[in-house]
Amino acid sequence: MPALPNQAPESPAERWRRAVAPYRGGDAGRSILQVTTTASFFAALWIAMLWSLSVSYAITLLLSVPTACLLVRLFMIQHDCGHGSYFRSRWARDWIGFCIGVLTLIPYQYWRRMHAHHHVHHLSSLIPNYKLESCFRANPDLQRATRITMADTWRLLRLTLWDEEARRLVRFRDLKHARVGFA
Repeated sequence: MPALPNQAPESPAERWRRAVAPYRGGDAGRSILQVTTTASFFAALWIAMLWSLSVSYAITLLLSVPTACLLVRLFMIQHDCGHGSYFRSRWARDWIGFCIGVLTLIPYQYWRRMHAHHHVHHLSSLIPNYKLESCFRANPDLQRATRITMADTWRLLRLTLWDEEARRLVRFRDLKHARVGFA
């Protein structure tokens, strides 16, 4: 949107916020469906694991893989609740987040407050995970962003700091070669 004559031009962050605004906020029906199905499958597999202990430890071990994946999925829901993106109701988000926190052994209220600092500069943490793909597809600028593959992930593990001037990740050991000045 062009700026009015007496108005400052729109910043890139403002432009991004406007572009992703339609995807912010949760859809109650979709959120309930995801919580219910994920929690139901998790509970069923957890019960199957308990039963399988009397049959074979190998079966229990096999069942632990999908059960662990569902626990990770539950944490993703807890994460979105912490961002305020899963349900429109704060009470619903906090209640679901608390219940999932009991399963993930991550105290929800404490985690939510601490994790908020991590996202201080993010564009919009209010987009729930199930709207990310449609947001991505609707915004050509997002599609031009560099994609990180699984192979990249292993290479990125050694990169730990963001160099604002170079606009890239750097290693700690690169710091000894950098000239650091303080104002």
